[in-house]
Amino acid sequence: MKTIVALGGEGIGVEVVDATCELLAAAGFPLRILTPPHGEAAQKTHGAPVPDETKRLCGQADGILFGTSGGPASTAVINYLRWQQDAYAKASTSSSCSRTWRTSTRRARAIWKSSDARCRSCATGSASV
Repeated sequence: MKTIVALGGEGIGVEVVDATCELLAAAGFPLRILTPPHGEAAQKTHGAPVPDETKRLCGQADGILFGTSGGPASTAVINYLRWQQDAYAKASTSSSCSRTWRTSTRRARAIWKSSDARCRSCATGSASV
């Protein structure tokens, strides 16, 4: 069984990460999903945006999901993930439907880019990454 740490971040990211976790659970993947404190809530309750327990769980996890950032506390979470966990992934779509996906972890790097006039997800109504 793999362990995933789910960090919703702030704003809409919380809903997106929650829905992703529900989907993964419903699909029957053998996952243990943990949701430790982080961001502004952790800053208020634990005195730090990334408490030691959250860092420990992230360090032991097989994967980490992170939603969106909305302020200094969630920026601290991003900085922790990027620089102390050496993890970076970004998926974004612009208004012109240009899509860029990049990921790098430790020594692996992959770049995928599609800048068609209409990206495949717009043409088919579903993502085709």
